[in-house]
Amino acid sequence: MRPQATGIRKTGTFTGQHIEMSIDTNAMAHIMSVLTNLYSDPEMAVLREYSCNARDSHLAIGSTRPIEVTLPSPIEQYLVIEDFGLGLSLDDITAIYSRYGASTKRDTDEQTGMLGLGSKSALTYATQFTMTSVKNGVKVEVLISVKTNGAGVMEVMDTVATDQANGVRITIPTRPNNSFASKAEELFSLWPAGSVLVNGQAPKVPSGRFLSDARTTFLDDEDSSGARESVVVMGGVPYPLPYEYTRKISNTLNNRVVIYAPMGAVDFVPSREAMNMTPRTEKALEGFIADFEAQYLALVQAEFAACGTKAEAFAVATRVRGSSGIERKMGSFTYKGQDIPSRFGSDKNFWVHNKGTWSSRKNQRTSGFYARDLGKTPLMVTGYSGEGGPSAVMRAKVDKYCDDNGLSHSSYMIFITESILDGWVDIPTVDYATIKAIKVPRAAVASRAGTVVRQEDWDTIDANGRIEEQDGAKITKPVIYYSPVDIDDSRWNSVDRESVRKRMVNDFPTYTIIEAGKGRHARLLREFPTAKTYDVAIKELLDAQRANISDRTVALGTWNQRNSHPSHAWDKIAKGGTINDADLLAEVSDIATAEKTVADYVNACAVWRKCWKVGMNRNLDLTAPTTTLALNNYPLLWVHGIDRHPESVVQYINAAFAAANTKGTPA
Repeated sequence: MRPQATGIRKTGTFTGQHIEMSIDTNAMAHIMSVLTNLYSDPEMAVLREYSCNARDSHLAIGSTRPIEVTLPSPIEQYLVIEDFGLGLSLDDITAIYSRYGASTKRDTDEQTGMLGLGSKSALTYATQFTMTSVKNGVKVEVLISVKTNGAGVMEVMDTVATDQANGVRITIPTRPNNSFASKAEELFSLWPAGSVLVNGQAPKVPSGRFLSDARTTFLDDEDSSGARESVVVMGGVPYPLPYEYTRKISNTLNNRVVIYAPMGAVDFVPSREAMNMTPRTEKALEGFIADFEAQYLALVQAEFAACGTKAEAFAVATRVRGSSGIERKMGSFTYKGQDIPSRFGSDKNFWVHNKGTWSSRKNQRTSGFYARDLGKTPLMVTGYSGEGGPSAVMRAKVDKYCDDNGLSHSSYMIFITESILDGWVDIPTVDYATIKAIKVPRAAVASRAGTVVRQEDWDTIDANGRIEEQDGAKITKPVIYYSPVDIDDSRWNSVDRESVRKRMVNDFPTYTIIEAGKGRHARLLREFPTAKTYDVAIKELLDAQRANISDRTVALGTWNQRNSHPSHAWDKIAKGGTINDADLLAEVSDIATAEKTVADYVNACAVWRKCWKVGMNRNLDLTAPTTTLALNNYPLLWVHGIDRHPESVVQYINAAFAAANTKGTPA
C-alpha cells in the first residue's frame, strides 16, 4: 500500500545549524527488538501479517486460488500459512526478511503491506520459525530466529532445484492451549469467499447481508447484542471502529456493521491493530457512516415497498424497531399512507395474562399493548368483558383450546371485548363463548368440614424465593399465605422481593408459602382451612425464639450492649489470670454467646419489621432482673477500655471479691 504523505510543510526563519537525526548503530539490536514486539495480541498478529502477505502474493499475479492455513493440533503443534503466488528467491528473502522497514509494496494500493515489519512478526510469538519458498525452479529453506540480545538472525538451511510451483510456506511452532482456532475464525470470517481455506475448509462466515450492490457495508445479523464490535476492513485487516463512531452506528442500528474500505482509505498504527485517527481517517469514517445510514434507510424503505399486506408491513416494522433507531430519522414507519402502530390501545381496559412473569400478578389490566410483545401472543380472546381477570379455570380452557389447535400457550394471552389489531397483526382469535363452552377436568378434594371444594393452581415460593405455579392438589405441607402488596415496596425492589420470599422459605421449611391476591384468600382458606397469614406465622416464630431465651441470657446480652464493650474483651479477661469469683467467671465465659443470642433475636425482629408493611414492633424485655448478675458487684467493669488491661481487671476483681467476703460489703 502506498504510504500517505504527512502534509507537513517546514518553514521558519532560524538560520542556525541543522542536524539530521539518525539511529545509533550500537542500539540496533534494541531497535529491532522494539519493532518486533509491536503487537498486543501476538497470535492474531502472526495470523494477520503472514495471511495478508500470502493474499497479496496471489493478488500480484491475479490468482483466484485460496491461500491455505493449517491450524495447530495436539499432534502437529505448528501454524502453517502457505501461498501459491510470486514466491521469493534467496535474494528476495535476504532483502526483505533481513532488513526492518524493507517492503516491495509501497508503489501500489492493491496490496496490504508497506511497513516492512509484518514479515518478522512471528518473532513476537516464537523464538524461531521456518520459511520455505519456491521461485522459478529453486527451493530455499530458511530458519529465522531471535538472539538473546533481541536481534534477529537468518540461517539458510537448504537450496535445491525443484519442479514445484512458486509459493511461500511459513511454519511457526505453537504453544499448548493456544487460541489460533478462534482467532482464525474471527479474522477469516471477514475475508472474501474463496480467498482462504482453513484446515482445508472454507471458514464460517456470519449470516447477514450487504446493504447495497456496492458491497461496501455488511450487516451482521448473527449479533444484535453489541457483544462484537463494528469494524472497518481494509486489505483483509479488521480495524475496530472507535467508540464515537460505534455510537453513531448504534443510534441507527444495534447490529454489528462491517465496513469494507478501499485500500489506503484510512491510516493505521504500525502494529495494524487499530486505525491511526488522523484528520484523513476521521474524514473517511464520517463518509462511511453517512453511506451506511443512507444504504440502511434505502433497504428499509425497499422492504416496506415490497410488502403486500398490512400484516407484512407490521412484521417488517416490528423487526426493524427491535434493533434499529432508523424510525427517528424517517419520522415514522408508514404503509400505504397509514402509520404502522408501535402500540395498540383501547378505550376500555382489557386483560393480559402473562405466564412468563415470576410475579403472582399474572393477570394484568391494561389499556395498551406494545407491538413488540404481540409476537409472543399466540391467541387473542375477544368478547370478554369481565371486570375481573380470567380465572384459573378459564385459563385452563384457553390452554386446552391451544393444545387442540396446535397453538403455543407459553406466554401472553389477551382477553378483550373486540380486536384492536385492525389487520396489522395476524394473531389467531377466538370468541369468548367458544372458550366458555370447553370442558376441562377439575380435581376435587374434601375439606375437614366434609364439603367438597375445587382444587386450583397456586403461586408458591421455591427455595430461591421465586414464584412457581403449583397444583393445589399436590400441596401437602401446612400453608402460610400473604398478599403481594404486603411486601413493603418502599424498601424493597423487585429483586429484593426474592430475598424476602427466600427468607420466608428458609425460616419456615415445614410450610408451603403461597403468594395470593387478597381476592383469593377466601378460596384459599376453603382449600387449606389451617393456613396461617404471614404475620401470625412470624409472630409465632418470634415468640418461640423469645421463649428459648432465659432471663439470665437477656441480662448478660443486654449488659454488654449497654456498656459497649467489644465481644473479645471478655475472652481477654478470662485469659488475664485466675478469677476467684466463680459466678463472675461463669458470666464472663457466657457473655459473648448471650450477646449473640440476643442480637440474633433483635435482628430477626428488625428484618421482619423492615420487609413487611405490617410492623413487627417487638423488643426484648430489658427489665429482666439484672441484680442477680455477679457483674453488678464490680462497678469498675462499667468503665470503657477494660480489654486493654486484662491483667489489671483480674487484679481488681479478685481484690474486690476478697474485700466483699471479708467485710460482707462489695468493693
